[in-house]
Amino acid sequence: MRFLGVGDSNELGDLYRRLADQGHSVRVCVLDAGSRDVLSRVLSVVDNWEAQLPWVRAAGDDGYIVFETATSGAVQDRLRSQGFQVVGCCGWASRLETDRSFGQEILAGIGLSTAPTHAFDSFDDALTFLKQLPNRYVFKMNGGDFASTRNYVSELEDGRDMRAYLQLQKTQWEYDHPPSFVLMEFLRGVEMGVGAYFNGSRFLVPACLDWEHKRFF
Repeated sequence: MRFLGVGDSNELGDLYRRLADQGHSVRVCVLDAGSRDVLSRVLSVVDNWEAQLPWVRAAGDDGYIVFETATSGAVQDRLRSQGFQVVGCCGWASRLETDRSFGQEILAGIGLSTAPTHAFDSFDDALTFLKQLPNRYVFKMNGGDFASTRNYVSELEDGRDMRAYLQLQKTQWEYDHPPSFVLMEFLRGVEMGVGAYFNGSRFLVPACLDWEHKRFF
């Protein structure tokens, strides 16, 4: 079989290595320039994954494209419409991952309890909101271009530290588009996550459980 891996930092490098050891043909495109040396002497690393599409298509049903990230669903939908076999997500799943308000709406819609979430596209609007409703909040950016380390959990009950953080973000904003972020009301406790592998028609068992201790990111 032929596998073309596409990801930011080659996080599935060991999977690709195992596939190659089993005799499959594997090529990997690492999008982050600073990570292109990861397993570069072990795997066949390519610069442009789209240039490899004819190589995948030539394998027919034995050709697969594996995406590591959950932020390129629209691209994966396009490739599937062109007849490629793609392992990854879809446009709707990418929106669930990157649009935090939308994700919370979906969870609430199926009956889960969710933290009150307030969406903003202006730091000034968020600062006005904090003055009117001072409290502890969690700051999270929308989209897939920001590291989770940019999230901020306020420590002060009156939200003074969150206001200072937003002021800092405002002065350091260097993009030519407005920010898109949410302020979620702070909930005390440990977060538990539930995930499962999906094979295209059903979720596989057992599910994977994890506990996220936010103090340690």
